[in-house]
Amino acid sequence: MCLFGPINPGSLNVSLTFQHNTAYLGGSVIHVNFDIIDNSEITYPALEDLEETLNVQPGNSVPAFASDNYWFCFCENDSRKSCTRNLMHVSASKGKPFSVMVRTLTFYGDNMSEPVRLRNLRSTLESIDADDNTSFLPTDGKLQSVSPEKCMTVSFTVKSKADTKVLKLNVGESNDKTLYVKVHFNELCPEGFPLGVNNASCVCDKQISNFLQSCEITDDNFQKKIEFQNYWMAPANQSKYQGAMSWYYSCPNRYCITEGSFTFSDNDICVNNRSGVLCGSCKMNTSLMLGGDVCGDCSDNAHLALLVVFVLAGILVVALIFLSQMTVASGTINGLIFYANILNSNRTVFFPVGFFRGYTIFISWLNLDFGIETCFYDGMNQIAYSGLLFVFPVYIWILAGLIVVLCRYSARVSKFFSASDPVAVLATIILLSFNSLAQNILTLFYYSPIKHPGNTRTVVWRFDGSVDFASGRHLTLIIIASVFLLLLLAYTLVLFLAQLLQKSEFISKILQRLRLQPFIHAYLIPFKPNYRYWAGLSLLMRVMLLTIFAFGSGDNPHTNLLAIISICIVAITMFKVTGGIYDKSWIDTLEMSFLVNLGVLAAATSYSLISSINDHRAIATYLSISIALLTFIGIIVVHVYWRLKKLPMVKERMEAFAKKIRGIKLIKSRKRIINEPVELEANKVTQSVAELTPVTDLREPLLESQIH
Repeated sequence: MCLFGPINPGSLNVSLTFQHNTAYLGGSVIHVNFDIIDNSEITYPALEDLEETLNVQPGNSVPAFASDNYWFCFCENDSRKSCTRNLMHVSASKGKPFSVMVRTLTFYGDNMSEPVRLRNLRSTLESIDADDNTSFLPTDGKLQSVSPEKCMTVSFTVKSKADTKVLKLNVGESNDKTLYVKVHFNELCPEGFPLGVNNASCVCDKQISNFLQSCEITDDNFQKKIEFQNYWMAPANQSKYQGAMSWYYSCPNRYCITEGSFTFSDNDICVNNRSGVLCGSCKMNTSLMLGGDVCGDCSDNAHLALLVVFVLAGILVVALIFLSQMTVASGTINGLIFYANILNSNRTVFFPVGFFRGYTIFISWLNLDFGIETCFYDGMNQIAYSGLLFVFPVYIWILAGLIVVLCRYSARVSKFFSASDPVAVLATIILLSFNSLAQNILTLFYYSPIKHPGNTRTVVWRFDGSVDFASGRHLTLIIIASVFLLLLLAYTLVLFLAQLLQKSEFISKILQRLRLQPFIHAYLIPFKPNYRYWAGLSLLMRVMLLTIFAFGSGDNPHTNLLAIISICIVAITMFKVTGGIYDKSWIDTLEMSFLVNLGVLAAATSYSLISSINDHRAIATYLSISIALLTFIGIIVVHVYWRLKKLPMVKERMEAFAKKIRGIKLIKSRKRIINEPVELEANKVTQSVAELTPVTDLREPLLESQIH
């Protein structure tokens, strides 16, 4: 290696030829050291002239000319640099990386026609007013390399108790090659990252770090671990614990995000336009829709016209039961109602997202539920919706009860409904609404203790976290629910103990005075005398399952499904051991078919959840409800047939048709007897008179037909 340099631009009159010169990065011919040039009489234009005097033969592919990094600048891109300033202001959170864009310049870099490759620059960061409480490191924990002639991002992480910090970025040892970065630390830490113990950096909240797959301050999005997918977590919004989080282990179904990535904001934590604590409220300018899960834009109060629909729907339900006589007194729909009750109580388990809406409506209507997601009025919230769930069943009870009262006091009304049993209709409507009412009652008693920073907690209503438990309007609903709960428990126990109660003369008199005997008998009629407790036992099974669903399972679908399977097995076993509970054996078979259908569906759903195959779950539910729907259609046909048989006009026509059929069979039988050869055998002598009677019965009509 030779060190040389012209004294002045005109002193070099020779042409130099370089051959077979190599270099690793660049400078195979000439490498300029500006530290030497700065102390010499050489001017930069002279170096430009030097290029023209050199004759370079190909050596290797690296650039022939190179120099040390001569200058250090802030930049925005490769073409725009800011060499006129050496101070950059940066905002950053404590402990979170911040970035500056810099580039290094060389003498040759902006003037050579061919690309110039230079030695990479190692940049360092230090504090001007360094103290023991300030630490600063490159983001990757190592010194970062900056490629010359390229605008590159250099990232550093700074931890400090101070509000601002001035740092310097060095290139080499000369002060004129130093850039200064003034870091202004954000007053607030990012959500989910409160200040650490020494207040020098923002760190992931320990309360939620175990729930997430990763919790780094550099993460733009977060994902829950599989076992914590149903957890709710959100900023605590407490000045004392800025950046800290509140959380609860169980978010109501279809309220919170369970899969995919999210940030710590309402828009990402909650789904279906929900927000707030436990995602129990609706976002601004949205209202809760019928169905109870989804919020939407309901600013148009035209949906209040649904009141007319609900009024007509109640009348239609009562009329349908009256006309078809599909009541609990027949026993044919008991199994179907139980099946629909259990499915409706586990909608999120049995009905995957996007499931066929027609089937969900079918199951909802069998529970006297709305079954549709639509607006009702602007501003409706969970409290108002829970109140409405009491209104519709009570309205239908009043309709059926009104008919019962009118039949008692009006002969004309009684004659009109003579073909039906109004008391049985009322009993059926109460059974249809039992499950929805019980479920609504239990939801009102469900509370959630929200965990906050500092080991504090607040108790809120589970289904609307913005409402403190048992306060204000929620307390009013709890009182109403308590009254209904007592009525439903009394209703259940009376049916379960009906056989024993009726053996007591004193209790029987009380029931007669209250006019409850016909009402109770409507439930007991289809059963064998020894098994009339089944009506009440089926209600107790519902109550037990609803309690497990609401309180005992912790939203664990497998626990719910196991409880359903167990109940189905016990019920089917009872049918088999007793030899039948109903007077008519085919009704036993009908009800067992619904229990088997429900048990198989629960088992198939549990398997699909374990194997994480949602398609199998949807197929199993679709097939199960299809079978139930076809069975229901068959039940309707049977009841319509029974109903038509009782009409005088239809009865006459059916009798005439039956006579015609019998006549045709009779003629065919006569012809067969006439055409058969009469063979008397010895053993036929012993034939009884009873065996010969049909023959004599057939002859006389035949003679009569010949005479006529």
